[in-house]
Amino acid sequence: MYSRLFIFIILPSLVVVSLSGCFVRYSIDARNQTFNEVIRRSADLQTETLQTRYFKHRIVYRITRPGEKHLVVYIEGDGFAWDGKYQASDDPTPLDPVAARMMQQDGRANVLYIARPCQYTRASDDRCEEKYWTSHRYSKQVIASIDEAIELFINRQGLDVNAMTLIGYSGGGTLAMLLATQTTRPVRPIRPISMVITVASNLDHRAWSRYHQVTPLQGSEELTGRAERLRAIPQLHLSGSEDRIVPANLTEQFISDMGLAGIARLRVMKGFDHKCCWADEWQDILRNNYQGLN
Repeated sequence: MYSRLFIFIILPSLVVVSLSGCFVRYSIDARNQTFNEVIRRSADLQTETLQTRYFKHRIVYRITRPGEKHLVVYIEGDGFAWDGKYQASDDPTPLDPVAARMMQQDGRANVLYIARPCQYTRASDDRCEEKYWTSHRYSKQVIASIDEAIELFINRQGLDVNAMTLIGYSGGGTLAMLLATQTTRPVRPIRPISMVITVASNLDHRAWSRYHQVTPLQGSEELTGRAERLRAIPQLHLSGSEDRIVPANLTEQFISDMGLAGIARLRVMKGFDHKCCWADEWQDILRNNYQGLN
């Protein structure tokens, strides 16, 4: 009798704690706090919000050598795009800003991080629509907005950039590749891309949709028609051996289908999954895989 009463009293309290923990973790305030904690880890990081013709973008940056002509750009992943397999979230701000944590570990002179549209800005950006973190997450508008944000930043800082390294986590890597393969830009010149590094990235979203048996991203641009341009860009693609969200074999198949052998390197990190342990090991990953760091 007493053991049953004990269970009756304790179990509801455990449920309340669990639900309350989920609520706190998913709240916008908690996600913003996580982001701000990443920034505070480095005294030389600054943050602001840029307004393009399309969206607002939260950015973080470090400029220690304004005369340096090389800029490293990090692009955040898809964030909290889905609240379950079939339910889109109401705000794509990441629970864990992996690309921001990676950028914080990068000690190079001039480094820029760009959050995706509506991440950290959802409440104040009236152009935010659910499609821009679901079906249209790699759309022309999203690509153009990130491109414009980079250019705005360069001009505001007075930088003379003649080469960029683009680094993207998850869907941010997809956008990095799409940015790198542009052939035209309105008014502004194309800036040379010295390298693209993708991390756990969905490079063929149609193949990825088939793998997960979900609706294709009909409003998104594709890399599969850009093989010739891709062959002109040095690439490093990093995948986790335990990644079940974007399995390494999808990246391997993309490299093969696009004829990128000899141009694109694939490194499968043993024990890594989609989230772990990219940011924690990022300094060593760069040092061991990217000679441009030295």
